[in-house]
Amino acid sequence: MRPSTYCTFTLAEHLFGVDVNCVQEVLRRAEVTRVPLAPPIVAGVTSLRGQIVTVVEGRRLMALTDRLDSEHPAHLVLKTPKGTVSMMVDGVGEVLSPPEASLESLPEHVLPEIRDLLDAVSKLDESLLLLIDTERMFARF
Repeated sequence: MRPSTYCTFTLAEHLFGVDVNCVQEVLRRAEVTRVPLAPPIVAGVTSLRGQIVTVVEGRRLMALTDRLDSEHPAHLVLKTPKGTVSMMVDGVGEVLSPPEASLESLPEHVLPEIRDLLDAVSKLDESLLLLIDTERMFARF
């Protein structure tokens, strides 16, 4: 069943939404320590109140260009079946409950690399909201 409420965030000027029930917290900054030989989507690890948490680069996960070194990402801390994960995002927006009538299936031109991560698209007044299928996204971590 599709969630009804989403925490929104941006990656390279694209607006995404993740089930608000999967969000533990938002961090404006976090110290990330790189991990040698980690997969490309893993930016490293961080300490969250003494707990070591894997940090995933949201832009790489969504097959987008890397962030400039001068840009400081926010961290969306997510509760996954395998534990807590921090996803680096460009910015965190508001919590939205898009009406069911605004939801559409994915357009054909969505990249195959991320097609299975997305569930639907919601037409908002000024943008499109790409809704993430958290179950399939968490399978990649």
